[in-house]
Amino acid sequence: MFDSVSPEVPPKLLKELVAAGSVTSALVRSYPNGWLITLRVGMQERVVGATRGGPRYFKSMDAVTTAIYDAGISDYSVSLANGLPKARARTAESEATP
Repeated sequence: MFDSVSPEVPPKLLKELVAAGSVTSALVRSYPNGWLITLRVGMQERVVGATRGGPRYFKSMDAVTTAIYDAGISDYSVSLANGLPKARARTAESEATP
């Protein structure tokens, strides 16, 4: 769906973009250090940024869902193309062990 990583959307700007109708879609991707939210903003693809700069990696899908909902986004897609984040992969392995 989205292929390039681009400039971050600061948390304060995220709600403004959603309220203005500028965010047309959201994709949650898994990475080794967590979940990353990629947004389609107009013709650009941007990632949700951390308060202190850089991309924001979420440690759980609960945290992702809360952040997306709080921003005013009601639909999003999830991609597991990169595999599960490290912490989740370890949990899944331990649950599978009898």
